[in-house]
This record gives sequence, structure tokens and C-alpha cells, in this order.
Amino acid sequence: KADDLRAAFEAEYQAYLDAPPPPITSSYALRGGRHLMRIAAMGPQVLPWLIEKARESGDINLRVPLGFISEVSFRRAKWPCTEPLGARTVLQLFIEWWDGGQALADRMFAEAYAERDIKRIAALGWGVMPRIVEKLREGDEELMEAVRRITRAAVTWKWVPASAVADAPSWLAWWEKHKEEWQIPFPDLVKPHKDKEKPEAESAAPDQSQPKASQ
Repeated sequence: KADDLRAAFEAEYQAYLDAPPPPITSSYALRGGRHLMRIAAMGPQVLPWLIEKARESGDINLRVPLGFISEVSFRRAKWPCTEPLGARTVLQLFIEWWDGGQALADRMFAEAYAERDIKRIAALGWGVMPRIVEKLREGDEELMEAVRRITRAAVTWKWVPASAVADAPSWLAWWEKHKEEWQIPFPDLVKPHKDKEKPEAESAAPDQSQPKASQ
């Protein structure tokens, strides 16, 4: 399944690169925009590859699917940045957001939560949803407003049913069922492969077992 998703991502990304310029001159027209939106519709699991492309190419248009997937708004989140939030700066901030991982997202959430700033919490996007869920389970139902803000586009596009954000119990039930596909797969959450965890002595020992089929 992961291989199929990667193939679909690469196909849409290549289609975006091959797309002709928009037929009209407009600040709202984006070359290959439909392909970028198809990438966004693939969800958080394509973020590692999308960040990789952004890092390699510096293509400012990639901030568009990154924004749709993450639902991060650096301005409203009061992200620490001394430069004007132009397109190139926003792309770089997305790379920093990704590299900072869940640890950075959690730290930013803690600051916003201490201020009881619901709009700022919502501006931190899907990356702070695990912390929001924890607070909801503790009974802080005021955070459902942040959930509704973060999921607004997903509900509009019918990726998330409107019934899921009706109240805290509904959201907790939906999240428990779908969190693996919606949680941001930050690099500091990725577990190392078991083979890499084997002690050197074990790895160096001759293998007496039958060869395993490649996976």
C-alpha cells in the first residue's frame, strides 16, 4: 500500500512538473494546481516525500499542498520568525516545522494552551491534534473549537464527516479509528527498523536459518 501511494505521489508530482503555464494571467492561477491539490488529497502520509521535494527544489508552489495537508498558519500560530512571511520564507518554515518534529509541535502547543489561545492552537494544525485529543479526554471540551477549525477544509472536501466534529465524544471516537492516516508522521515519531536494533554481535553471527524472501 505504501508503495502504491508513493507511486501515485510521484506520478502526480511529475504531472505537476510537466503542466503548462495557466492559460490566463492571474494571481490566483497556479501552474499544475490540480496536481498539487491531488497530492494534498493524499493526506499526511505523503509529507516525507513532499518535504523532500521542497528541500531539493526550493519550489515555492509546494507550500500550497503543505499548507492544505498540515493546516498550519505560521502567522496566526505566532511562529518565531523575524522575516516577512513571503512565499519563500513560508516554504522554509514548513521544512523547519517538519524537521522540528512532534517535539516542536508539542512545545508550540504548550505555549498556546497556557495562553488559552484557541485560534493559535488551531493555527498549529494537524501536528498538535494528539495533544488536543489528550486534553479532550481530560475534559477540556473548549478545544473542540480548535478541532473544528483544523478540520474545516477536510470536512468541506468530505475527507472527514461533519458528524465527527459534532462534539468531543464523536471526535475522540473518529480519531481513535483514523489517527494512523491523519496524524502527522513527523521524523521523530518514526520507529527504527527492527533489523537496525539488533546488537552488532547478533548481526555479525553467521545466519544458520534459511534465506528469507525479500520484503
